[in-house]
Formats: sequence, structure tokens, C-alpha cells
Amino acid sequence: GKIEEAKQCFQKAAEQGDVLGQNNFGALLEKEGNLSEAKIWYQKSATHGYAMAQNNLGALLEKEGNLAEAKIWYQKSADQSYAKGQNNLGALLKKEGNLSEAKVWYQKAADQGYATAQNNLGFLLGDEGSITEAKVWYQKSADQGNAMGQYSLGVLLEKEGKLVEAKIWYQKAADQGYAAAQNNLGRLLAIERNLTEAKVWYQKASDQGYAMAQSNLGILLYEERNLTEAKIWLQKAAEQGDAKAQYNLGVLLKKEGNLAEAKFWYQKAAEQGDAAAQNNLGCLLYDAGNIREAKVWFQKLADQGDAEAQYNLGISLEKEGNLTEAKVWFQKAADQGYVPEKPKRSSSIRSQIVEWVIGIITDIYTS
Repeated sequence: GKIEEAKQCFQKAAEQGDVLGQNNFGALLEKEGNLSEAKIWYQKSATHGYAMAQNNLGALLEKEGNLAEAKIWYQKSADQSYAKGQNNLGALLKKEGNLSEAKVWYQKAADQGYATAQNNLGFLLGDEGSITEAKVWYQKSADQGNAMGQYSLGVLLEKEGKLVEAKIWYQKAADQGYAAAQNNLGRLLAIERNLTEAKVWYQKASDQGYAMAQSNLGILLYEERNLTEAKIWLQKAAEQGDAKAQYNLGVLLKKEGNLAEAKFWYQKAAEQGDAAAQNNLGCLLYDAGNIREAKVWFQKLADQGDAEAQYNLGISLEKEGNLTEAKVWFQKAADQGYVPEKPKRSSSIRSQIVEWVIGIITDIYTS
């Protein structure tokens, strides 16, 4: 076919020492998964000073974990004003924590109109608190059709409370298959109570392995009383380390009477600082008679000012006979207006639905 014909053409040019042919032959080999051969041809072209090959060689070396060598080739490419090399050098410097240098190279690439660098520069500016400037660069990136830029602009607009505009940009990025945007579009649709459409977008992002969307899809399925499917998606997200999924999976398992598994997932979420999980883990331990451990988790949450945990800590201390300390924590809970309906109250999955589906605006992703 045409690809094989192109490959033969590039190979012939490469073997004759043509740097463009060497780079293009390397690119075809890389696409075929023949990385070792691709690297050889990139190296030949890069050694002769071809900037695109220098960047491509750097990218292969970075994939191999050879960051020092990758940086050398990115630098050579960047020094020739190759925008992609400048962006990749910036990304490597950012990984090293050298943000000022990263910004310099992102700026150079962004000034050449490279959309990915414009998004990445926006991200750095946002981190510095230069939101207005960040928005300018996100807009430039988004206007070029860059999905990351569209997503990032959507996030900023959402933070500004401009949900209609945010939704437009999320939609653009989502239509390109960008998972984070698909999730956020689903979340905005869920806020509008358009759950059918929200579910469609959560599903698209979930199918790409995006943990937050898997969590949100799990919740929607729970709302539909499709507990079997809900559990599957919560499990997928939980195994990726999503704390809310770990917590809600724990709740479902507890409802099934599987206390050991519920405890396992509560523990995972609690260790990530999830407040509801810390409280529920404490309640499980208390119910099992492990007052000492229960107290540890209630204490963590009580110290953060959670009234229910303060009350539960008081109950635990009272159980141990430490009435003076118990009284202190009962008072703290009472001062916040907490009135228990029963001695201990574990948070239910339903009480978390609004928080979960609406969620917190996700971080901007760069590459």
C-alpha cells in the first residue's frame, strides 16, 4: 500500500544520507513499534543537526527513562528554535522543578504559535497567580483547536462562575475525545440535572480509564439502582486510587454486609484524607470493639473541625471512661450545633451524591 511505498522511499533517501529521509524513516519505524531501529535513524539525522529528529530522538529517550540524554537532544532542537523541542525541553525542566527555565522555553514555543506550549505556559502562569495572563494563553491554544487548551480554558471559566461558556469549551475538547473534558462536561450536565446526557459523557471518559469519571458514572448508576454496574465502575476508579470511589465502594460493600472489604476501602480513602471515609472507618472499628483505633480516625477528623467526628470521638472517650476529655469534644460538637439522632451515625452514600456528582473542579492537565 501507500505506507509501504512511502517507507521504501524514505528508506532509500535515509540510506543516501538525507536527513529528512532519515527522520521520516525513523518516524515510520516508531509508528510500527520498531523503536530500536527508529532510534538509530533519528540518531543519524539528529547528529547531522536536523532539529525535528533531535526532538524525536529526545522523545524516544524520555520514553526509555533516559532523561539526561533526552534533555541534551531537546536542548539542541530548542536552540534551533524548533517549537516542539522548546516545549518538550520546558516540560522536562518543569519535571525537574526548574519552573523559571521551563517558562522561558514554553514562552519561546508559545510565541511561535505552538498550541501545546501556549496551554502549558498558561498553566505555569496560573500557578503563579497570573490568572488574566493564563487565560490569554489558554484562549490562544483553544482557538487553535487544542483540546488541552479548550479544557483548561473551560476550567478557568468555570472557576469564574461562567458555566455556560465553560460548557462550550468542555464540549469542544470532549468532542475531540479529551477524557478530563468529557468528565467535566458530564458534571455540568449533572448540575443541570440532565443525567441522561451526563451519563453519556461519563461513560466516554470512563471507557478511556479516567478515574474521576468512573466514580461519577458509578454514582449515577447507583442513583438508577443499578448496584451491580455501579460497583464495577467504583471498583475501577478505586483501584486507580480515587479516594471518593474508594469511600463509596466501601459504603456499597458495607450495605452488602462485606465489612472486611468495606474496611479495606475506607482505610485506603481515609489515608488520602477523605473525611467521610475517616468517619466511617472509625465507626466500623468502633462497632468491632476496636475503640483505640476508632479513636485515632475520629481524632484526625475532629481536629479538622468536623462536628460528627468530634461527637464520635467523645463517645469513644466516654467508652474508655475518659469523661473529662469526652466532655470537651461533646462541647466542641455542640458549639457547632451538632445534634445526634443516634449515638453514632455513619455517612451514607446518598449524603455524598451532590458532592460527588458536582465535584471539585479538576486540575488542569499538561503534557
